[in-house]
Amino acid sequence: FAPENNVAETSGRATTTWSGTVSLTSDYFVNVQDELLITSCTSVVMSPGIRIYVDGRLTIQGTSTCPVVLSSSSTTGDHEGIQFNSSSNGRGSTVNHLHIENAIYGMTLYGSNPILNNVTIFNPDRVGIDMFGSSSPVIRDLHVEQAGRNIPFQNDWRYGIGLSVGDGSTPIVQGAYFTDHLLRGLNLWGASGGLYRNIVMDNISGSVLGEAAGVWVEDSVPLFEDLSIDKSDTGIIVRHIDDSGYTRAVFRDVDISNSMYRGVYLDKNNHTNYTNYETADFTNLTVRGTGSSGATSPGIAFAAIEINATGAWMENVLVDDASSVGVRLFFVDSTTTFRNMTIRDAGEAGQGAHSAGLSIQTSFFAAHLENIEISGSPGPGIHSSSGGSLQGTGWNLHNNSEQGLYIDSATVVVDGLISSDNGFSGAHVFDARYVTFSNVTSTNDGSLGSSAMEQAGLSYQKSNDLETASGDVVCMNCHVEASQGHGVYVIDSVDLWLDNLTITDIDTALPAMFVHNGGLTLGTQGGRFNLMNANIEHESLTQPALYIEQAAGNIDGLTLQGNHSGIHWDANHNGN
Repeated sequence: FAPENNVAETSGRATTTWSGTVSLTSDYFVNVQDELLITSCTSVVMSPGIRIYVDGRLTIQGTSTCPVVLSSSSTTGDHEGIQFNSSSNGRGSTVNHLHIENAIYGMTLYGSNPILNNVTIFNPDRVGIDMFGSSSPVIRDLHVEQAGRNIPFQNDWRYGIGLSVGDGSTPIVQGAYFTDHLLRGLNLWGASGGLYRNIVMDNISGSVLGEAAGVWVEDSVPLFEDLSIDKSDTGIIVRHIDDSGYTRAVFRDVDISNSMYRGVYLDKNNHTNYTNYETADFTNLTVRGTGSSGATSPGIAFAAIEINATGAWMENVLVDDASSVGVRLFFVDSTTTFRNMTIRDAGEAGQGAHSAGLSIQTSFFAAHLENIEISGSPGPGIHSSSGGSLQGTGWNLHNNSEQGLYIDSATVVVDGLISSDNGFSGAHVFDARYVTFSNVTSTNDGSLGSSAMEQAGLSYQKSNDLETASGDVVCMNCHVEASQGHGVYVIDSVDLWLDNLTITDIDTALPAMFVHNGGLTLGTQGGRFNLMNANIEHESLTQPALYIEQAAGNIDGLTLQGNHSGIHWDANHNGN
């Protein structure tokens, strides 16, 4: 049937009413002074490539029991839905209970602001709702299914998006569900923003021409609240590309589960062009099951959370069960802060830094970690290497299969480190020039170690190999108890300052503290270790409390308790 036209002249406005079944074989235009009214239960059947253009007002009066339906007349070609042009802005378009089926685009907005309530879009090829030109609609209860799933081929990346917000658009979205999309649930770009509340999505996966993600934010400043993403290739990607603009995505109350590659990925498109401000702000973030059995393809994850060449604020974070590293930081600085974070059962065994709960490499300045707990990693709790600097307070690292804290050629400053029941040493410092620990406790560490280095409570190896006026390695107010091996184990380390150290309950077959600097090269390496205000309690019939070999040192204030053979100190280093 052709459209039914009921025309009423009111102040120059013509109103056209559709009801029953309406067939469109050519594009339909709602002129700027006109209104198209579509009543409940109306079925609009559109030929392939046909679009409804709205320059005036569109009113759709569907109901929950009898929605308006837009569908395609062909099984081989799709229509192009509804387009709101900028001239429709402010003209009061309202859509209630609309179903759009088999469209290339469900709705397209250019600088318009309709109110969209209870819109359901099935099987859009490219985009469910597409926004340009500073559009600002209000969207309530949006439902999009199978975006991009039934297309014969792709000639570009832009297929399979539920809601795309671009070119300065700022919608208010209250309640949306995106399921089974090829590319993205929400796609933001081009200095856009808006408020997105109560958003649920699942199964966003499969694109080979673009990065699939539940939420993509590019050069935009949105606010998300109550966001849930399950089984996406990557849960959230925030990417800064254009330095002439600004990126700052704010997320509140986010739950991401069963991502295949990453739960959250924050980066700069050009990783060599660092952006030193927070491009994302998360409060109350949970990332579960990254790369786990619930992911589309298990075991190929990169990280549960990754930050690369940008900054972020993350507060109240839980990372649970990841097949790769829980948090990976690269090219970050002091604009990155994690506060109140728990990482459980994250890491890939035998993969170095990726076996850790948290890994950092090559930072510009030290990222902040405040009140964190890391446990259950197959590697160390924290792996800091290759200039990956960290600072913070309140680190609780326990029940990890390797070290609690592993430092390799990096700067770390931490106050309040608790290490317990880790398989290797509580903290291992290797080839580091500037490391400061204060208020440290190591308890029951080293039970899985196979060497003295791995079994010690605290271990230092080449932690400064030349004494200088700067760059000390320091441990102040440090307590070591019941480690599998030595309490403190020092190899080839100088400019090491142990101030107010206590050691107790060490294996009777070992010295409580062991120092050996015989591996230093005379003439180019050397110096002293420093032990001040130390208290060592030890019981051994055969071993000293303190064993020093081929090492020069400064001891100022030492209390030895228990039955043992005291101190063994041979400072002779090849005749020097």
